[in-house]
Amino acid sequence: MNTEMIKMMLFSFEEDLKGNELKETTLEKYRHDMERFMIFTGENLIDRETTVSYREMLLLCYKPATAISYLMTVNRFFIWAGMGEYCAKLPKLQKRYSLDRTIDEEDYHHLLSYAGSHGKWKYYCIMRTLAGTGIRVGELCFVTCENVEKKSALISKKNKIREVYLQMNCAGY
Repeated sequence: MNTEMIKMMLFSFEEDLKGNELKETTLEKYRHDMERFMIFTGENLIDRETTVSYREMLLLCYKPATAISYLMTVNRFFIWAGMGEYCAKLPKLQKRYSLDRTIDEEDYHHLLSYAGSHGKWKYYCIMRTLAGTGIRVGELCFVTCENVEKKSALISKKNKIREVYLQMNCAGY
């Protein structure tokens, strides 16, 4: 397949993505990723070997998660175009779990004690909620007084909804 044919198909690909109700920022990312691939290929014939070479270049120049993200866009295009045989396998990425940004139980209780003894009830309840539910700070907005009374909250982020159970009582420090 030559680059001119792919360039002509990209418009239809983008229109199809718009039909899937993707956000404009996602569409811009896909455009950017495909432009990067087209620059890499130049005027060369595009086949699976080209995609594999592109993967190797990405892995040399970028962090693995970034390289995988770029390659996923290219693979998605090829699958959409009915050219799945042009896809390159994605490298496996093992997640690193870091405890660098966590506190131990002793520090947690010290912070709770400090907040309670200084009348910082808002922070006391926030810390109890985060620790008791495992939600992220950005998900706190889904925890309302009504949710606390119902003892559960629906967390809706990135088109995913999950229910979190609230079993603590902040009123009785």
